Amino acid sequence: MRWPERGIHVRRIALTAASAAVTGALAGSLLICAPQAGAATDDGTTATGTTTTATTASTAGTTTPAIAPVSWGACDDPTLQAFGATCGSLSVPLDHARPDGPKISLALSMVKHTVPQAQYQGIMLVNPGGPGGSGLVLSILGNFVPKGAGAAYDWIGFDPRGVGASVPALTCDKNYFGPNRPEYVPITPALERTWLTRSKNYAAACATNGGALLDHMRTTDVARDVDAIRASTGQQKLNFYGFSYGTYLGQVYSTLFPQRVRRMVLDSNVDPTRVFYQANLDQDVAFQRNLRIWWAWVAKYDSVYHLGSSEPAVEANWYLEKERLRKKPAGGKVGPDEWTDIFLGAGYYQQTWLDLADLWTGWVKNHDPAPVIAQYESADSVGDDNGFAVYNAVQCTDAVWPRDWNTWRRDNWLTFLKAPFQTWGNPGSTPPA
Repeated sequence: MRWPERGIHVRRIALTAASAAVTGALAGSLLICAPQAGAATDDGTTATGTTTTATTASTAGTTTPAIAPVSWGACDDPTLQAFGATCGSLSVPLDHARPDGPKISLALSMVKHTVPQAQYQGIMLVNPGGPGGSGLVLSILGNFVPKGAGAAYDWIGFDPRGVGASVPALTCDKNYFGPNRPEYVPITPALERTWLTRSKNYAAACATNGGALLDHMRTTDVARDVDAIRASTGQQKLNFYGFSYGTYLGQVYSTLFPQRVRRMVLDSNVDPTRVFYQANLDQDVAFQRNLRIWWAWVAKYDSVYHLGSSEPAVEANWYLEKERLRKKPAGGKVGPDEWTDIFLGAGYYQQTWLDLADLWTGWVKNHDPAPVIAQYESADSVGDDNGFAVYNAVQCTDAVWPRDWNTWRRDNWLTFLKAPFQTWGNPGSTPPA
């Protein structure tokens, strides 16, 4: 499954995701995940917004020990510096069932509230999804909430366990996204065997390099990390803003800790009854719909792009170019898989449409491989598989997947008939190993 963070810079999310609809959610009392009966009713803020220590008991029976406050200091990231954020790290148990056992470190950032203390609304923890998305920079998100509604919160961004600046950061095979990979669509038995082998090799690399962390990468582990972050701030409750997989994290957190939930904004919700196998297939269909909307937009401006004057014509030209790249990859690096990955962003964000249309028409006109290669390397972080490693570590241990490859083969070919753009790109990323 591909969530927005994979191949999309998190700063883009921070600068565009806060819509006018959010204002009422933050300023009011929207609670998408309702607390269970008996949940605490206090507003979750301290009298002064100061940091203290706290102890939390979860409904799942795991006790979070006293959490020391974070020592906040200067941030290295220029964007965070520009918005006045402070940064720090939080030590949490590798295994929350063994609070006195080995520890890992979570990277955090915070942009403090700017309203008078009487209007202070507590902490707002942000997760961009993935799983595997870095959320460290998302503490700046409150600056983009309309009508200044974000100013009442302390916005906290963080890199979940295994991600980015958190320690340890998970990586399995940094060369996995090396250019000109085998075609996603298994049009021959040999291609199918190649992808199954690649998957098994990647899983073996994760087993070798992941260490003890791999046994503690479930969403429930991350949810307990979230509660440790809350406890470190001295807040009795937290506000939570989650995108995509982050909405699932919010749902899991509110199930484990209903008494700790104040307000939640869940954007692009994940259906918890379909994680994660069926959700992948659902996403393939959604990608096809969104790409066709973009192709129709390109057709509308055929006088600019000259890629087709109707949606079917533009779509056909996109697949035609993909086939040409299968026969002769651009610069020997961008083949059909890389071509697909480059345009994945058009299925997520409208602000990518202009750049991607310019890239496409420029390639058709000039056949200069440099811009295309640069776009791919920007999109798929060649040489850095951290997000992908965490993505697999969470999804593959979080829920039950079909063990029989025949099930995958059948379901994906059936989905491919109506949604060819991304269908085989998803199982190409996460087949059983």
